[in-house]
Amino acid sequence: MPVREISNDTLNAELTSAGDKLVMVDFFAT
Repeated sequence: MPVREISNDTLNAELTSAGDKLVMVDFFAT
């Protein structure tokens, strides 16, 4: 992923989305 300037709102949204995906993966993995 190339380094780029993004707003905090965008970064937070991406982190939240990634976190939700990890939670779902962890849920199905157990």
